[in-house]
Amino acid sequence: MAPAATATVAKPSWPPPSGSVVALGRNHVCTLRESLVFCRGDNLYAQVTSDAGRNGVEQQVPGVRGARSVVAGGNHTCAIVDGGAVYCWGLNQLGQTGHKTRKPDVVTGVAKVVQLALGNEHSCALSSDRTVRCWGRNGEGQLGQGFIPGPATVVLGKDDAEAYSALRSGAGVAQAKPTQGVRDVAQIVAGERHTCALTSAGKVLCWGDNSRGQLGFVDSKTRRLATPRVVAGLPAAVQIAARSNQTCALLADTTVRCWGSDELATRSEDRIPPRPEVVPGVTGVVRIGVGSPQACAITGDGGLTCWGGMYLGDGRYHESGSAPVKVALPDKATQLSFGLGNACVTLRNRKVMCWGYNNYRQLNGSNKRTLSRPVAY
Repeated sequence: MAPAATATVAKPSWPPPSGSVVALGRNHVCTLRESLVFCRGDNLYAQVTSDAGRNGVEQQVPGVRGARSVVAGGNHTCAIVDGGAVYCWGLNQLGQTGHKTRKPDVVTGVAKVVQLALGNEHSCALSSDRTVRCWGRNGEGQLGQGFIPGPATVVLGKDDAEAYSALRSGAGVAQAKPTQGVRDVAQIVAGERHTCALTSAGKVLCWGDNSRGQLGFVDSKTRRLATPRVVAGLPAAVQIAARSNQTCALLADTTVRCWGSDELATRSEDRIPPRPEVVPGVTGVVRIGVGSPQACAITGDGGLTCWGGMYLGDGRYHESGSAPVKVALPDKATQLSFGLGNACVTLRNRKVMCWGYNNYRQLNGSNKRTLSRPVAY
C-alpha cells in the first residue's frame, strides 16, 4: 500500500510535541487526565508519589496541577505545567529532579519550557527561545556543559551516600544550566546517558555517552563527549527519538535511520554499525519512538510498525534485531511512549494501549507480568 499523502513532512515542527498523555519510566507509568498527573508502578524512589514503596495502584501526584505534558526518566518524572514551569520528582541522587528533594517541586533556572527529555539520571528542557538547559548526572557529559563540577545541593537520604561524592566530583549538577553549542533547537531527546537535539534546519547534534556509538560516530578514543557534535552523513531530519543506548531519526523522505546499540539491528549478517543506517521496510512514517530494546513507527495511515527485540506487540517474544512487524490496533495510532521492555500507544480516540513488561503492574494494574499484545491501560 502506498504511503498516505500526509506522510511527507518538510521540516521539524515548532513548537515540538511537548510530550504524550502517557510516560513510561524504568518500572513506572504516568498519565495526564484533566491537567493532573496520575502514576502507578514501582514507587521505591517516590517516582509515583512522595511516599516510598511499591504500588501498583494508580495515584494522583500531589502538588502538580495545570500539567500539559509528562515525561519519565529511569526512576524520576517531570511535568510541564501552565506557563511553562517544570515540576520533577523521584530518585534524586545526582540532582536529576533539579531541586533538593524527591518530592514534586518546581525546577529553578528554566522558564517557558515547551519540551522535556529525561535520561536515566539526567533531565533537559527546551524553552520557547529554542535554547536547552540540562541538569542531573554529568559523568559522561550528557548535560552538554563540559565536565564541570556541580554544587552538592541535593538533600541526601540514607541510600544516597554515593551521591554526595558524585556531586562533589562533578558527576552531577543539581541546577539547570545552559547546554553549550546548540542553537535554534526544534526538539530534544535523551537516552540513558546521552542527549540529542534537532535543529530547525534538520541537523542532529548529540553529546554524552558514546560507548555504544549512540552519538552517531565510531571512535575508540571518544567514549564520551561533553559538547554537542553534529551526526555526520545524516540527511535532513524532521523528528528524533532516543532511549537507552539507541537513537533514531525520521527523515524528510519518511524513512527512518537508527544508530547506537545493536539491539535495533534488523540485519542478520552482522551488527548494526554505530552510525546512521536505514531501517529496511519502514517507509511512509510520520512519527517514531525508541525504547529498550525496541522501536516503533507510526505511518501516515495511522498504522503501527515495530522492530528490535522482546515484546513488539504482535503476540510473540522476539530476539534482538528482529525485522519490523505490524501491530494490530483498534484505532489509528497518534503517539508513542517507551519504557524498559514495554511500550504504550495513544490512539485517535485518546485511549491508551500498552504491552511488554508489567512486572510492577504499571501497564494496566493486572497481575500478569508480561503482555505480548496491546491491552487497555
